[in-house]
Amino acid sequence: MTEIMLIVLLAIVQGVGEFLPISSSGHTLVLGTLLHADQRLPGDPLTLTIILHSGTLLALLVWFRRDLESLMRNRAIVRLVCIACIPTALLGLLVKYKLPDLETNLVVTGVGFLLTAALLFFVLRRCQRRKPEQTVPLTAFSWPKALLVGLVQGFAVLPGLSRSGWTITSGAALGLDGRESAIFSFLISIPVLAGVLLLETLDLFFHSGGGPLTAEQFWLYLLGATVSFLVGLTSLNVLMKQLASGRLYVWSAWLVLAGLLTLCLA
Repeated sequence: MTEIMLIVLLAIVQGVGEFLPISSSGHTLVLGTLLHADQRLPGDPLTLTIILHSGTLLALLVWFRRDLESLMRNRAIVRLVCIACIPTALLGLLVKYKLPDLETNLVVTGVGFLLTAALLFFVLRRCQRRKPEQTVPLTAFSWPKALLVGLVQGFAVLPGLSRSGWTITSGAALGLDGRESAIFSFLISIPVLAGVLLLETLDLFFHSGGGPLTAEQFWLYLLGATVSFLVGLTSLNVLMKQLASGRLYVWSAWLVLAGLLTLCLA
């Protein structure tokens, strides 16, 4: 497999897994292990991680631009987002600096896949059958519930635990309808993704000895960012349609298969 093919494949996985409830970190870890990606990528692998995350973050900002413009004027919602990000940041930093081995553990990843599958099938499927009058609007969401969703998002830094799957389901279980739960999930992911990009960039320059890119690396990384951006937009479109139809739980079947295969690989 050529460098171009590998980068495109990783970008597709990032674009799909960042938004659909299958865990981009888990799939990237498994794929990278199978293909020995760290040894075959141009430059520092962390640089590619930063580039691919940038593409999906841009996709998120473009897709929800109208919602962001209106919701960010609502102080109550901004407060909920800030509250939710506190436990996420604390748990994320704990895993990154105190328990880093968990981020590359295939057993953790396989179990995470299976837990996410169970969550989607047994919890989200039931939540999506509720009538509209049984849900609450995001503007009426309480701060303890927002804190709980943020705590769930913090645990989802572990590979195999889909951030979108766990936060959308927890929001729905706490009373939001599918669309508003997704909106809140991605609102609280924006500062988190931005923080991850900042930390990864700092790690690159202060610990990995990151230097200027060659012309070849620049074009390869630009390709990766473009693919992750376009696939991310497509994945968001699929996600919202499946939420509207109450079919997002169908990804649980893939996650069971991925979990079992990952545990066998471990």
